Amino acid sequence: MPEAIAQVGDTLISTVEYQAFSEMRIKQIQQQYGPQFPIDRKLRARFLEELINNKLLLMKAQSSGITITPKEVDADIGSILETLPPRMTLQELLQQQRSSLENFRNEIHDKLLLDKYTDSISVDLKVEESAIKALYESWVQQGRTTRTGPTTDFQLILCKIRPEDPGSISTATARIEKAQQRIKDGEDFQDVVLAVSDEPNVSEQKGVYRESRSKILSPTMNEALASLEVGEVSEPFQTPYGINLVKVLARHEANTEIPYATMRDTLEKMLSIQAQQERIKKEIDSLRLIIHIEVFQAPKSTE
Repeated sequence: MPEAIAQVGDTLISTVEYQAFSEMRIKQIQQQYGPQFPIDRKLRARFLEELINNKLLLMKAQSSGITITPKEVDADIGSILETLPPRMTLQELLQQQRSSLENFRNEIHDKLLLDKYTDSISVDLKVEESAIKALYESWVQQGRTTRTGPTTDFQLILCKIRPEDPGSISTATARIEKAQQRIKDGEDFQDVVLAVSDEPNVSEQKGVYRESRSKILSPTMNEALASLEVGEVSEPFQTPYGINLVKVLARHEANTEIPYATMRDTLEKMLSIQAQQERIKKEIDSLRLIIHIEVFQAPKSTE
């Protein structure tokens, strides 16, 4: 039996589970802040606290009556597979993570259960318009609403491909050409986006990307956007993600202000996430009062 590093209620946290969680968090931090970000004993102790908090919430979620079906697990695994590098298989991913398919499915199940539970305890939260406006005004005062370079608003239709599979490329090309014809026949671009696009944000953002800077876009996307006037739709073009059609919605010059209407939804989402995190913290704090927690050994500064 693997050595335990902590216990939450009747659940033991093994050193193996903690190390896997730490490796995942280190990757996330280094992707955000760079590979030179220091990983010290204090940060590793925080990882253990995060894992303990997850166990507490999972216990509460398991007793909440919320269920996750095998179909939901399959769908989430399918979404993960779509993000893998070309030619990488699920088996290779499992080998990389040193996990079995059963353990992987259990991890997905618990993640989905936690997501549903945290959504359920914060469903009543509402961000007031006055709070959104106040945040915007504070950003104005800090200069965070001033464009530092030219930006473009565009709307995208994406038909996904697997680059190593010629069949998927042919299928996606046929789909995007049909979409292009619908637009040429007078159908609204946004209606075609909602009907055709494989983009993950399509239902929420309708394929719209605002305030996009050239340095964060691929050369192919930049080339397509540069060739278009505002309101024009591109010819189909391929990126590593799929076959695309793009429509330029607007262009903005450097040193101009981003208006409240453009930033409102982003700011509202930020405040919603903040409010949800505060609600989750209160839930964790209450669980820590009634569930026994014991740490057997402090995390080491190096593995």
